[in-house]
Amino acid sequence: MAQDIEALAHRIGWMENNFKQYVAGNTYNGVALTVSSLTAGFSLLYGSFTPYKKIDGSVWLKFYFGFDCNSTGTNFSVVVSGIKSKIISSYYQPFLIVTSSAAAGHYTFSSTRNSGTISPNTNNFYFFLSFGDTIDGIARGEIELESLPTWSDTF
Repeated sequence: MAQDIEALAHRIGWMENNFKQYVAGNTYNGVALTVSSLTAGFSLLYGSFTPYKKIDGSVWLKFYFGFDCNSTGTNFSVVVSGIKSKIISSYYQPFLIVTSSAAAGHYTFSSTRNSGTISPNTNNFYFFLSFGDTIDGIARGEIELESLPTWSDTF
């Protein structure tokens, strides 16, 4: 009975800590997992990505990445290689951004100030931030994908 419950929990995504984690900057199955931006001053500190399949067959990605950005702009995009968000018209999937600025000196969160979305049928994560100085930040979320990432070999 306990094994059946554990197996079901894995299938529906309740035990995500047991799924395979992929780390940005590494190569899996001959494909590099990269996180990049055309925004001057952007650098990735750490990126962790965990794809999984829900019981209904949909493919999801839990992600967490830390970044530095030294830019005068408040909006920018980040590209994660090998993924494509779900192709549904006007389905902009949100994710959480928490930031710290040189001015603030501490991490802040405000749903009206710092937000992020990923557009349908893309691998571009759009960041909308409340200030444009040097910041450290964390982006975290869970998005639905069109298919398994190209760098992933398993759920």
